[in-house]
Amino acid sequence: MVLDNPHLKSKRYKVRPPRHLGRGRALDSTGAARLVDWAAGQVRVDGANVFALAAQPNVLDLSFDALDRPVICWRTTGGTGFVRFFDPVPGAYVSLDCGAMKWPAICNDYRLLGVDIVLVYLINNAPHYRLHTEKFATARQLTADKMEILRYFGEGIDTNSLNAVGLRK
Repeated sequence: MVLDNPHLKSKRYKVRPPRHLGRGRALDSTGAARLVDWAAGQVRVDGANVFALAAQPNVLDLSFDALDRPVICWRTTGGTGFVRFFDPVPGAYVSLDCGAMKWPAICNDYRLLGVDIVLVYLINNAPHYRLHTEKFATARQLTADKMEILRYFGEGIDTNSLNAVGLRK
């Protein structure tokens, strides 16, 4: 089922559940909706502790890689963004400091017929993105007119939002 998103100006984009409910929710490979939250110094997925994080983040979002391992991004109250993901070398989860940012969101693009996970965020009100296939190491800036599409990870009538901004051909 595809629902209308009242925040989008164009009706050509829809937001698929569970993303229509906001950040912090994602579908795993079985299609089950999963939830990330923070409680008592732990980042949790569906109530199960995933890793320790002393201070409560002011933004927290979730995605899954192709093997259903959680990929989690967050922003501290001080404004620094991080992403935590499984890195095959060294074969463990790593947390990457992505620097100062606003409104990080992460999406498992493969749910939108792609093959990647995309972290999007704002720096000085300009949209930026990083890709999981690059271990989130390279930050790229998008033109401001594309942010409306990416902000909600909407799915277009004829394409998905990541195709629309040129991330997928």
